[in-house]
Amino acid sequence: MTGVVLRQKVRSPIGEFWRHFQRQKVAVVAALVLLVLCLVAVFAPWVAPFDPTAADYANILAGPSADHWAGTDAFGRDVFSRILFGARISLAVGFLSVSLGSTAGILLGLVSGFHGGWVDSLAMRFCDVLLAFPGILLAIAVPFGLAVVAGVGGGLAVTGAAILTIAVVLVVMTRALSRVMGD
Repeated sequence: MTGVVLRQKVRSPIGEFWRHFQRQKVAVVAALVLLVLCLVAVFAPWVAPFDPTAADYANILAGPSADHWAGTDAFGRDVFSRILFGARISLAVGFLSVSLGSTAGILLGLVSGFHGGWVDSLAMRFCDVLLAFPGILLAIAVPFGLAVVAGVGGGLAVTGAAILTIAVVLVVMTRALSRVMGD
């Protein structure tokens, strides 16, 4: 028998993710659509054909045309331009609420993972309460829709980040304990 050693290429987690992601055609199309929407929202001041707040009283409630692709509203403002600028606000609210929620969830998960016991139980009951309410129902039922959607989006990010962080903390603590115990 010869001493031939076959070398297998070791892939990074990102490389492995990218390999699996490329196989999913729907995911690739969805990522491209999301990328285009984000780019259009970011570059709205340069992409929008009209000022979204400027009134054109000669074209009140005009239908779609070559000048106004989506028509105009009751004040003569271009609807397409308003949609582009509205996407900026929607993205900002989404990113901000998820960022704040994730930060709060990571902090909650770290505290409950390290302390354990009643602190962990209390944190998990808090996450259970947040997960018990369907976000879309709250957004419809409460008149302050945008604030509720931002809060619920952040709340869902809190629960996901907290649960994941608790799991990571427990894995790290278990490995450290097994090294101390002489595994």
